[in-house]
Amino acid sequence: MLRVMLCIIMAVAVAQAWVELSPVPDPAQVGTGSAIAYGNGKLWGVFPNEDSDWTYFEYYDPGAPGWVYPDDDLDYLENTAITFQWMNDGAVFVVGVEDGDPTLYWYDLADPFWDEEEIENFSLGAGASIAFRPVPVYRTMDHVPGWLYCLAGNGQEFWRYSIPGFGGAGGG
Repeated sequence: MLRVMLCIIMAVAVAQAWVELSPVPDPAQVGTGSAIAYGNGKLWGVFPNEDSDWTYFEYYDPGAPGWVYPDDDLDYLENTAITFQWMNDGAVFVVGVEDGDPTLYWYDLADPFWDEEEIENFSLGAGASIAFRPVPVYRTMDHVPGWLYCLAGNGQEFWRYSIPGFGGAGGG
């Protein structure tokens, strides 16, 4: 009897593991290069769309709940990846290839618009990914709140990028 009850409980738990949420609204479409990252209580997403020649930028607010389209898109990007830096006011970081040029983009939540810097050290390929790591003990007077780590894709390259205090990014 106990075994039957455990099987029923496990079946119910598995059935409830995935809950469908509101779909990503137009104009975004989930496809190759689409990615999300969590930060500042939201899920931030990039949605490259070759047909429209745009990479749409939207976020999902679980408290609302629903997607918000800030109408602040990027040109069409290939090999995209996204992460969130939660230090200071927070920032969304995206890497992608625009017209053959690998580029780092950031969206500082305190000054919400996209800024960019070309990546000159390496190329981005399929499977590129980035992650933010804060300094172990961050103080607001520190010049570097953390680093971006990047797997460049299409190989084994692994890179680190120092994020200076905002506003703005910078190398290292």
